[in-house]
Amino acid sequence: MRGDVRRFAEIGVPHAIIARIVGLSVSTLRRRCRAELDAGVEVANARIALTLFETAMSGNTTAMLWWEKTRAGRRDSGGSDPAGIGTRAIQGLIDRGMSAREAAERYREELG
Repeated sequence: MRGDVRRFAEIGVPHAIIARIVGLSVSTLRRRCRAELDAGVEVANARIALTLFETAMSGNTTAMLWWEKTRAGRRDSGGSDPAGIGTRAIQGLIDRGMSAREAAERYREELG
């Protein structure tokens, strides 16, 4: 039962529905399976973060920009630079004429 609770929590099933499926009240579910409910959410978040990281490292420019904005703490410059996100850190590294793949490869090389 605990494994089921954890898997349901991983995919975001509400506690009330999990409780009904396993035959417990919501309060009993939370009291008896608190670790599984918490671990399910944490495992799901970690898996999504890993997938995002791998996608960004494989050259997906959208994933790279999202990572820069949300995980690396970089924001739009607000100045005259239309490129925006992360431009201060990579200024001069990526040229406007580059393809997305070339830019991603150069960015990955810079990150090491």
